[in-house]
Amino acid sequence: EMDNFRAAFEWNLRVQKDTQKGLRLANALDPYWRIRSDFQEARRWLDIVLNLPTARHYPAEYATALLNMGRLNLIYISAGVAEPLLLQSATLAQTLKDTRILAEALDFLGLAYAFQEKFEQAHSLLEESQRLFRAANDKKGLALTNWHVGWLVEAEGDQVSALEFSREALVLFQEVGDVLRQSILLRS
Repeated sequence: EMDNFRAAFEWNLRVQKDTQKGLRLANALDPYWRIRSDFQEARRWLDIVLNLPTARHYPAEYATALLNMGRLNLIYISAGVAEPLLLQSATLAQTLKDTRILAEALDFLGLAYAFQEKFEQAHSLLEESQRLFRAANDKKGLALTNWHVGWLVEAEGDQVSALEFSREALVLFQEVGDVLRQSILLRS
């Protein structure tokens, strides 16, 4: 499979020279790479498409690619490396009035701040992310943000609230059928 994806990327970038399709392909493959824990492959292609000369001409796709790269860097490198990418994604999403990208970017930016022990900033961003996900009736997004708020309050020493947020996240993950995240939550 990955050989076919690489060939599609290379053909698109070499023959088609279609930046928007390159961004869309990288964004579409993000879940595939995350499930396979293929950070290096994801980072390679996201880095290539984010640095194409015309990448910024496609702001929604660009903001999503920044979000995906930021999320990968948060998981595999550090919160400090992820922070500017997530901040840029959130800023661009706000300009575009794209609440889906904005809610996700604020969620992961809040988590990045929590990992850096910038707790006040983390609370503010995670609360805004929750508000946006609630307004969109996005249960999966709200579940993820609740889970992240649980991590934040646990880092602050509030085990009781952390457990409550984790329970709320688990119920929402069950409602949307996200078995992977249910299993991760139940293990922790």
